[in-house]
Amino acid sequence: AELGAALAASHAREMEACEQLKQLDMRVRAEEELLVRVQKEADVSAARAEVAVAALEKAEEARARVEQARAVTEQAARRVEAELESARHADAEAAAAELSCVNEELSSANKELSGVNAELSSVNAELSSMNAELASVNAELAERAKEAE
Repeated sequence: AELGAALAASHAREMEACEQLKQLDMRVRAEEELLVRVQKEADVSAARAEVAVAALEKAEEARARVEQARAVTEQAARRVEAELESARHADAEAAAAELSCVNEELSSANKELSGVNAELSSVNAELSSMNAELASVNAELAERAKEAE
C-alpha cells in the first residue's frame, strides 16, 4: 500500500512536471516566434536604412554638383563683368547666353535636389513607421518579460 501511495505521489509529481514542461515549451515557442518577427523587422529596417544611406549619398552628390554649378556661375559672372567692361554691347549677348547655360545647370541641379529631398522624406516616413513598430515590439517583449517573472 505504501509503495502504491509512493508510486501515485511520484506519478502526480511527474504529471505536474510534464505540465510545467509543456507550459515552458509553449513560452519558448512564443518567444521564438517573437524573435523571428523581430529579426524580420530588423532585416526590413536594415534594408530601409540602406535605401536611406543611398538617398543621402545622392543628396551629397547633388549638393556637390550645386556647389560646382555655383562656382561655374561665379566664374561666369566674373567673366561676364570683364567682357562687359571691355566690349560693352558686342560681348553682352555672348555673356547672356553663357549665363543662360549656367542657369540651366542650376535648374537641373535644383530638380535633382528636389527628387532627393522627396526620397529622403519618404525614407524618413518609413523610418518613423519602423520606429513605432519596434516600440510596439519592445513593449510586447517587456510585457512578456514581466509575465515570465
